[in-house]
Amino acid sequence: MKVVAIDGRMWGEEFTGIGKYLSEICPRIFKIFPKTEFRVFVPNNFSNFSSFSKNVKFFPTHETIYSLSEQFSFAKKISQAAKNGCAFFPHFNVPLFFRGKFMVTIHDLTILRFPGKKMNKFWHRLGYRLVLKNAIKNSEKIITVSNFVKKEILHFFNISDDKISVIYNGVDRKKFSNPNKKLVQKFQKKFGNCFLIAGNWRNHKNIPNAIFAFEKFCEMKVGDWNLVITGKEDKNYYEVFKIAKKSIYSQKIFFSGFLDSDEIPAIFSAAGALVFPSFSEGFGLPAIEAFSAGIPVLAAKCSSLPEICGLAALFFDPKNTKDITDKMVQIVKNKNLQNQIITAGKNQLEKFSWKNAAQELAENFETLM
Repeated sequence: MKVVAIDGRMWGEEFTGIGKYLSEICPRIFKIFPKTEFRVFVPNNFSNFSSFSKNVKFFPTHETIYSLSEQFSFAKKISQAAKNGCAFFPHFNVPLFFRGKFMVTIHDLTILRFPGKKMNKFWHRLGYRLVLKNAIKNSEKIITVSNFVKKEILHFFNISDDKISVIYNGVDRKKFSNPNKKLVQKFQKKFGNCFLIAGNWRNHKNIPNAIFAFEKFCEMKVGDWNLVITGKEDKNYYEVFKIAKKSIYSQKIFFSGFLDSDEIPAIFSAAGALVFPSFSEGFGLPAIEAFSAGIPVLAAKCSSLPEICGLAALFFDPKNTKDITDKMVQIVKNKNLQNQIITAGKNQLEKFSWKNAAQELAENFETLM
C-alpha cells in the first residue's frame, strides 16, 4: 500500500485559511485514493476522527507550528511516517530536518514584502527565510493558489517554472448561499446597513485606510451605513482598534470578534458590501465568499485580487483613501452597479471549486507516489 504523510497540525477553525484548506482538501483526497494509507498529524485537540475511512490514520501531536520542536521531534516523526512514500505540507513550514519526498502548498509570500510586527527581530526573519527557502528548493512539487503567488516565488527564488502548479481554492457555496437565517437576522439587527472587512489585522490588510475612507463616506451623508471589522483582537496591531475608537464616527464602527464557521456566512449575507483593501493577498478567499453570499465586492487593484475577482469587483487604489470612499459611494448610490457586480460574482464563482482543487492536487500527488 502506498503511503502519504500529511502535516495537518493547522487543521481546525483556529487557523482560518489554512485550517479551511485542510478541512476541504483532505477528505476529498482520502476518497480519491482509497488504497493509499494516509498518516495525518493533527493537533491534540482534534476530535473529527470518526468520519473518515480506514485508510486514514490520525496521529495527535504536541509539536506546534513555528516551534523548535517542529524542527526536531516533529521532523523525525513525519520523516518516519513518510518513509517509502511521500509527505504533503499545506504550508511553507516544512521542518528543515525532514527527510523524504514532499509536496508543499505556498499560499503567499506576504511576509517577504510586509514582515509585520511579529517578524521584527532579525532572527525571526532569518528563520522564516531559511524555512521558506528549504520548502521551495527541496520540494518535489510546489502548489500555489494563484498565478500571482507563482510569479512572486519565481521573483524571489531561482527555480524552474515547471515545478509550480497553480490550483485555485474553492468555497462552500451551499453554506454561503444558504446561511443560518437566525444568525443573519441577528447581525442585520446589530449592524444595520454595513460595509464588511473580513480577515486579520496585519499591516498588509490596510484596515486603517479603510477606516479613514469610511469616515469620509460618513461626512458625505450618502446613507446610514456602518463599518464592521471581523477577526480576533490582535494586540500586535492594536492601532486598528485605537483608530476606530478615536474616530468621530466610532459609534458606527463595529468589531465582530472571532466568528465560528456558521457565523461567517451569516455576517457576509447580512452585509451590504465587502471592502477588501489589502496591499497583498495570495488568493483572497473573502472575495469568493462574498460572491457566493451574493454581495458586491470593493477590492484593492493589486496582488492577486484582480486575478481572483476578474470583472466581479469595483476596484480602487488601496493607498488612496479618496478612491476607496468614491467606490463606497458608487456602490451605495448605484443599484444597477450593485446588481452588475453581484451577477459577475456568481459567474466568477465557476472558476473556484474544492472538488476541482482536490482533483488537481491528486494529479500532482500521483507524480510523487
